[in-house]
Amino acid sequence: MAKFKLIFFFLFGFWQPAFCQLLPEMEWAGKDSVVTLYSQVDHQVKIKPNQADVAMMQLKAKSATVIKISDTLYQLRFQIPEEEVKIKLYYKNLPVDIITARVVNLEMPNIKFAGLKGNDISRADLNKVKKFELVFPAFGDLTAGLEFYTCKMSIIEPGKPNPFFINLRSPDLPAQLQGIIANLPINSWIVFEELKVKTRSNNIMNMDGNPVKFRVVE
Repeated sequence: MAKFKLIFFFLFGFWQPAFCQLLPEMEWAGKDSVVTLYSQVDHQVKIKPNQADVAMMQLKAKSATVIKISDTLYQLRFQIPEEEVKIKLYYKNLPVDIITARVVNLEMPNIKFAGLKGNDISRADLNKVKKFELVFPAFGDLTAGLEFYTCKMSIIEPGKPNPFFINLRSPDLPAQLQGIIANLPINSWIVFEELKVKTRSNNIMNMDGNPVKFRVVE
């Protein structure tokens, strides 16, 4: 019996790691904990096939739209927030890798003018207000395929009862608008609201949250 146990240990002990190395797995930083996903955003999931047959792999996630882009790349999108979801990678119809995630709504992004920092703009720098970009803190340096689509910009000047506003369809400000901004007095405000972005799948998302405001200072 002892001899049998020894043989079983060597066979099973060496076979199991070798077998695991043949299985595919999802490449996702921090997947051993609960990851955060964003509703209506297209998330890409890369698969590391190892030595597995890619034709036998399949990615599934309940309540999500899953699109196979290639043998080792999938795209998934959840429409609404969820407390907990499971993303499962199947190989030969058996689950071999699982990611647990929560789905939340994406927050209003930061807006940054090219060449400027912060939300206070000195009068001397108003002539630099020509183009802006969206910054999503949730994605770091990535944008998850999100692009600016449209927004409302309001300009509020002290002493004027009604603000001036314009609907923007490009992050490049029109020349006439640049001229108005370049001559704003101190304590004026430039406000972005009603922001919409376009996803990688060309869906349009409304960004919820507080307006982004810039103040003109001395």
